[in-house]
Amino acid sequence: LAEGGFHENYNLLGKGFGDTSPYYDGESLLAMIKAAKYLGTAFVPLWPLAAGTAQRMHQRYIVEAQQNDVDSDLTKGCYQWLSMSLFELASVTFGSGKKDRFDLPIAIQGLYHPEKFGVWLIDLANWMIETHKVLIKRRNTGYSFEGIVHALAWGTHVLSASNNGNAEVSFHVLKKLHCTIHEGMAKLVSWQVGMGAEDNDENWDGISGLGGIQNAANEAPLRVDVVQHQMHATIISRRYPFRNDRSPWPWKTALEALVKNEI
Repeated sequence: LAEGGFHENYNLLGKGFGDTSPYYDGESLLAMIKAAKYLGTAFVPLWPLAAGTAQRMHQRYIVEAQQNDVDSDLTKGCYQWLSMSLFELASVTFGSGKKDRFDLPIAIQGLYHPEKFGVWLIDLANWMIETHKVLIKRRNTGYSFEGIVHALAWGTHVLSASNNGNAEVSFHVLKKLHCTIHEGMAKLVSWQVGMGAEDNDENWDGISGLGGIQNAANEAPLRVDVVQHQMHATIISRRYPFRNDRSPWPWKTALEALVKNEI
């Protein structure tokens, strides 16, 4: 679409029709970026289109939407998809020659500024915590941590690479993101049935669990995508903020406090 979004429907010839929304705009953007970055040279030409689309979506669903409502449903609708897209756009290198990285030509380094996308990613995570107040929500918010975890991963890398002197990322902000992930994921895991944590079982070892993801503490029915969001958040939490924690469940201490109503 002219405004940078995607149609609701496409026919077999690729012709689009129908309205757009932050949900499938975000999903389509992430799919396009992943294809450009990971599926080989045939898809690399999608990269400039993806970068431009991300900028237009940020303008539409973040900047303009929040001018009308600081806690906009439009921002929430695209939150995790746009956040994961921004992470991919921000985590590139220029002329490194390493085959395991998505390397852009060093000649365009002055034109393409990945840190801009990273700053937007951090800002979105702050919005989710401070404005949308994800930690006080009573329903499953696994989707939010798909964005917050990626924000922490990018910010930690940038701060480390700059020897703690990066103007765009502060240790205070990263600590807030880490604490939010720890507390929020602990809450979601405590809702999973069959582990013992939800019953305050003193013998629970912090390891065993049967799954049983729920939509709320006492509400089992849910959509399958809620399960997918929480499990993806769990996987990337283990990949990034808790990668050095050897315990199978790094949230065990937070869970113990949670079930005792200390959090």
